[in-house]
Amino acid sequence: MRTIKFRAWQKNYGGYMFYSHKSKGLGYLEFNDDSSTVIGESDGDQRYEASEMPLMQFTGLLDKNGEEIYEGDIIDNEGALQKYEVIFHKGCFCISQGGLGYHIFNEKKAEIIGNIYQNPELIN
Repeated sequence: MRTIKFRAWQKNYGGYMFYSHKSKGLGYLEFNDDSSTVIGESDGDQRYEASEMPLMQFTGLLDKNGEEIYEGDIIDNEGALQKYEVIFHKGCFCISQGGLGYHIFNEKKAEIIGNIYQNPELIN
């Protein structure tokens, strides 16, 4: 069974990636009962509206280095000339290059090289 995890990008204050599990980074996500507010805890409680923080879901896959692959990650798919963004499309996680088609990828050959929020230049 796949573990359900999320991360969210908080672009204000220099940018920070919050994770729904406490094992990564200084902050983490919690969801209020009304599901409208995300709480990021990093050096004290801070509240952000969910609409301010795009959510990205864990694919359940690890790249060739053992790193968790999330939506929004940019991967180098070994042997491919382009860099790809990981997206969720029509019920499955796949990769896309500039919206020009969708492809299933082999995570054993994929390597995370960044994400669309912190490294957008990698896929432009």
